[in-house]
Amino acid sequence: MFRMALLFIALVVSGCGKTGTQEKHPTKGGAWQFCELAVKNRLKAPASADFSGVSETTVTEQRVTQMEGGDRKVIYQVSGWVDAQNSYGATIRNSYICEVEGRTGTSWKVLSLIID
Repeated sequence: MFRMALLFIALVVSGCGKTGTQEKHPTKGGAWQFCELAVKNRLKAPASADFSGVSETTVTEQRVTQMEGGDRKVIYQVSGWVDAQNSYGATIRNSYICEVEGRTGTSWKVLSLIID
């Protein structure tokens, strides 16, 4: 629960209000939040997901493209782990690497997602 509170505070401070749609330039906090959502969507029991915290999750800006009108396209790579229940109810830790693209004022898009 403490990790979720830290994540919420980090996202509020970073100015990322909505998952999926953004009014401002893409942020690391937005990339992290969207990748966690993408990982949850692939889990057998998404409600059981417990993600790595700030100190164990890496968010790296891979590429920034300046677009017409001052908009940006930014590609981020997010890596961390998630503890979640498998089909048998056992909690398993899996690492993930997620690459997402965010554009000013538009939706996030998952470019790749690997869960080991």
